Amino acid sequence: MKKFGFSGHERLKNTIDYNHALKKGEKVVHPFFYLYYIKNNLLYSRLGIRIGKKFGDAHARNRVKRIIKEVYRINKSFIKGFDLVFIPRFGAKYVFSDVNNAIKQVFLKVEEGAKKYNI
Repeated sequence: MKKFGFSGHERLKNTIDYNHALKKGEKVVHPFFYLYYIKNNLLYSRLGIRIGKKFGDAHARNRVKRIIKEVYRINKSFIKGFDLVFIPRFGAKYVFSDVNNAIKQVFLKVEEGAKKYNI
C-alpha cells in the first residue's frame, strides 16, 4: 500500500458498513461535518462520505467529496483501524486548508474517544 495512495480497500463500499458506523459508532460534530467512527479491526482505516441532494447541485457535492478525500488521503497516517463516515454540513465554506485543519482536529478527538471508551 502506498503511503499517500487511496486504494479501493480503503473505502466503505456497502450499506452494511455505512449503517454499522452510523448506528453503533461514536459521533464527532464539527462546523464542517459530522463524523461517525467505529473500530474496524483492520490495520488501516476506511473512508465513507454521505452527502445528500439538499447540499447543492452535483458540482457542489462532488467538490466537497474531492476535498474531503484529498485531505483524508494526506492525513490517513494519523488514524488507523477505524471506519469513518463523513457527513458534510450545509452552509460551510469548504476550502482545502480549513478542511485540512478540521480533519486533523477531528482525528485527535477520535483517538481520544477511542482511548476513553476503550474502543
